[in-house]
Amino acid sequence: MSGLDALLALAEKFTTAETITVHPERCLNARFRLRHCTLCADACPTDAIRVTGGTPSLNPNDCVHCGVCLHHCPTEAFTRTDSLPAKLVQTAAALPHQPVDLLCPRHPTPDRGPAAQAIQTHRCLAGLSPATLVELAVQGPEIWLDDTPCAACPLGAVHPVLQETVAQANGWAALLARARPIRLRTEERPEAETARARSVYDATQPPLPRRGLLGIFKKAGQEITAADEKIEMIRVGKDIPVTERLPQALPPQRKKLLDLLQQAAPPAEVAAHPLPIADISIDPARCTACGLCARFCPTAALKFLSDGSEFALALQPALCLGERCGICLPACPEDALTLRPAQSSAAVLRRKPLILGRLGRCARCEEPIAVGEGLPDTCFACRPRNAGDLIKSLVR
Repeated sequence: MSGLDALLALAEKFTTAETITVHPERCLNARFRLRHCTLCADACPTDAIRVTGGTPSLNPNDCVHCGVCLHHCPTEAFTRTDSLPAKLVQTAAALPHQPVDLLCPRHPTPDRGPAAQAIQTHRCLAGLSPATLVELAVQGPEIWLDDTPCAACPLGAVHPVLQETVAQANGWAALLARARPIRLRTEERPEAETARARSVYDATQPPLPRRGLLGIFKKAGQEITAADEKIEMIRVGKDIPVTERLPQALPPQRKKLLDLLQQAAPPAEVAAHPLPIADISIDPARCTACGLCARFCPTAALKFLSDGSEFALALQPALCLGERCGICLPACPEDALTLRPAQSSAAVLRRKPLILGRLGRCARCEEPIAVGEGLPDTCFACRPRNAGDLIKSLVR
């Protein structure tokens, strides 16, 4: 079978997936022109996504509904109304507490494998979000993602995304006492692993008694509602105050993760795993208290506080979208921020101060500005080097 024929066959198997919709106003590039984000286009295995002039677009004729873009975009600029994730979690939760393999439609022998049971997901495994994987880790049996067919798959280029997603899910799961780690078959093959006949369940048909159906449909409806939830990421127009042109909102998948963290008990000890958030530090010798990093932050993870004489900048790590967002770096005209990858820790759920300082007045425009040894006596907008960059970043 040719590569094109294989892609067409996959597209037919993914036809149960509803159409993916792109929301350009949620894109990081719409929020800050100099961000130059192309994560969605880089991850798309069929080149169905283009980013032109900073604006993402989706060609439905080339899209195979793999779902990678849905969670790979940090601000979730791609959505679809989809009840499958909720049904997948329900299916896994209903199975005996034995290891279970999650399968993609391309798996050559779904009824034989190392686990005693398997679930046919009807999706590319790389399309499963960290939030869905964490739900599986908490509510169901031991989960294995059987990625062995990825090497020969036409969509195999997204396998690194799958590995990254599993690592992120395990990072969040490390903060939950009852969560089991999610494993990949290609990375953790048990010794003497042998294929055997097994039961295969359909993720679209959870094996629950009739009295459980109402709960399934209720949760599925919540999943669809969350996917359709309007996220107003940017507003334009001269009549809109500057403070209202950049609304802040938490993407639904991150909100689902935080809801899980709030509902479940934390572990006695937290194992170190990478998380899709950033450990941010600020150089006090550079920060002039302009507050632009907090203003451009899409989720309000950064908070700028001031009483007129003093200022503070604080970080709520769990709200941060990490280096894949990174919008605070180009937004800072003083290059005062440094971002490093963060690890699982109970501290990610607590707000932490990044910098405290005194305020004075800009020598030219009288706007508030940080004062201290080595800091300039004018704000960034009154310095020509910064003013030009600011105008270019805001004007599209």
